[in-house]
Amino acid sequence: GDYFINVINGEEESKDTKVSSATIELGSSGEVFSPSDFNKNVNVISKSVHLTSGDYSLVTTTNGQPGSFLTIIISTFDISSYDDLP
Repeated sequence: GDYFINVINGEEESKDTKVSSATIELGSSGEVFSPSDFNKNVNVISKSVHLTSGDYSLVTTTNGQPGSFLTIIISTFDISSYDDLP
């Protein structure tokens, strides 16, 4: 089916928690997000992927200061258009 890989970059109000670049790969889909998709001004990004039944590996590489992080949500919804995120 069609899904979205949603990535929340750190905490919205804190640039100290945001990664400066990252690579996210999903199984046979290959690279979904590249380093140029990220910077400390990016809060949320989403991309659609088509997945079939099976096992997938998710591989991430992040660059940023200690304490920076990503939250990755694979869903049928594109959360990048929502104003308020949990």
